[in-house]
Amino acid sequence: MPDQPTIESLVQRILSLEAHKKVPLRVTEQDILRAQAELKIEFPPDYIAFILAINGVSFDAWELLRVWRAGEESVGFMWPDIVRVNQSQRRDAGMPDHLVAFAATGNGDYDCFDVGAGKGSDGEYAIVNWRHDEADPAEATLALEDSFIDWLAYHLAELE
Repeated sequence: MPDQPTIESLVQRILSLEAHKKVPLRVTEQDILRAQAELKIEFPPDYIAFILAINGVSFDAWELLRVWRAGEESVGFMWPDIVRVNQSQRRDAGMPDHLVAFAATGNGDYDCFDVGAGKGSDGEYAIVNWRHDEADPAEATLALEDSFIDWLAYHLAELE
């Protein structure tokens, strides 16, 4: 069985990919605390480590939402913000409150932390895909991975 990847090793793999769209914006722990307060969630530790290293990343098939710095103005291209996206998806598309979207899949659906299921012993939430156009709420989520790091490793393996 291969070793579990680390956030640091996954970040290095992302930076080595030509398809990676670099985002120079760095955030602080204070910015993360603000986003958590607005979303009423404590982000999982692997996700926090990741956004401190790379705050937002985009590939053809998916893009990770970013945490905006306090007071940041959007000029020109606006990278999707995790707080704004979650607020709008709940308000306009009926996304359940127990889901927190962190990645857009390119078709209106989102990969989300399932905070309703609670954190595992590692402090991580299960990852689900929320299908925005599914009429039956019981069928609107699809289980994907047990943690953010597993989700990220899976997607990187698909790109490499």
